[in-house]
Amino acid sequence: MLAVNNNNYLAHYLARSGTGTYAYDVALVQSSDGKKWSKPFLLNTDNKEAEHGFVTILPYGDNFFVTWLDGRNTVMEGMAGMEGDHHDGHHGARVCVLL
Repeated sequence: MLAVNNNNYLAHYLARSGTGTYAYDVALVQSSDGKKWSKPFLLNTDNKEAEHGFVTILPYGDNFFVTWLDGRNTVMEGMAGMEGDHHDGHHGARVCVLL
């Protein structure tokens, strides 16, 4: 996904955060010309090996409005070593404005 706001570019991709099927983070990169990109940084900062994704990025004034699926509550204490991928907790949505 790539969003453009004037001469500002913001793109995201999913980055594996663990061995589970649904263990991935949302990485973002920024550019002012669409050619040279920043080092990636994580949108979600919960340090959970959980599902994060379904990102929407929209221009918002001079910034970007970003929303994403936050699966931090799907990884419950005591689930380590369980067979299969379990989603016993609840998904949530997160929103932020990136400058």
